[in-house]
Amino acid sequence: MKPPSTFHIAGILLLIAILMLRNSDAQLVAKNATPAKYFTFTIDSNSVPKIADSYKLNNISIRATRDLLSRYKNAGNTLWYKVDNGLIAKFVSGEKSLTITYTSAGRWLYTITGYDEKSMPKEVRSIVKRTYYDFDIVHVAEVQVPDTKSHIYLVYVQDAEQINVLRICDGEMQVLYDYTRG
Repeated sequence: MKPPSTFHIAGILLLIAILMLRNSDAQLVAKNATPAKYFTFTIDSNSVPKIADSYKLNNISIRATRDLLSRYKNAGNTLWYKVDNGLIAKFVSGEKSLTITYTSAGRWLYTITGYDEKSMPKEVRSIVKRTYYDFDIVHVAEVQVPDTKSHIYLVYVQDAEQINVLRICDGEMQVLYDYTRG
């Protein structure tokens, strides 16, 4: 089986973001989110909030805009999307893709930063490689939520027989999903 494409990984991150927005408890969702088998899935258009192609800037909460610019000075070419009960801002910074969610009033809910193995924090990589030394790290989704100092890392690893989704927080690793290929 060939490795998952960037489109499939981005789709999983979007699904996690939508689930987080709907549940408004990012830590709970990051712990329990269910990616589909082998990083592929289909979305029924009736089951997810409607997302416009992009949202007009004059309809975006000024609070959200100010927050985004204060957090990310390099947030150029940001695309804004309106979803049920909130806003999503997406942009790319170097090798990282960022998805930031806000309530409709502009209150920050969470940020998901996606990147590959070479951009991982060394301490997180060493935790993963201690156990999964023969696995390839396919993608990392770093989740930041308000009022916490710790970040949650969802790490997608694979080898010829398995695909695993790992959750790392506060130096502890947990296997969320363990799929056997074939």
